[in-house]
Amino acid sequence: MPIMDSQLLLCEAQSVAAAAAGSTVSTNVVYIPQVVDHKGVAMNDRPNVSDRLHLNIVVEDEDMLAAVDGSVVTFELYNDTDAVPTTGGDVIVTKAITENTPTEHPDGTQICSIPLPSGQLKPYFGLKTSIATQTLSTGKITAWIGGPIQQG
Repeated sequence: MPIMDSQLLLCEAQSVAAAAAGSTVSTNVVYIPQVVDHKGVAMNDRPNVSDRLHLNIVVEDEDMLAAVDGSVVTFELYNDTDAVPTTGGDVIVTKAITENTPTEHPDGTQICSIPLPSGQLKPYFGLKTSIATQTLSTGKITAWIGGPIQQG
């Protein structure tokens, strides 16, 4: 796992295994304060304006394994004005993967490195992981907001 700022860590080796129709929410909420001018007026000067911030997710400590083939796992990054972004916030990034048995995403696999949208965002970020129709037996992820994951 790359070196990262702990203030940008959504979760570390968090279990996302769940029964069908189950979900988990990241253990941490990331707060990125809004930039304001000398009069306290919000500026469209967020750190991600040039696609510098990404949602990064990797499988860590435990393979992702479905009980039955075809378990769809959806990761959603929420953004809101309050400290509970996954309740009533806006989904700004989504990534869905399919898990089978045997695993297609073993420990250490990168799930995604997706740039956050450009422009003005709200200050709070949270991650929700949902399991669709087939149970996910095992799986842990580490997720953070930061620079893109470099491959190779």
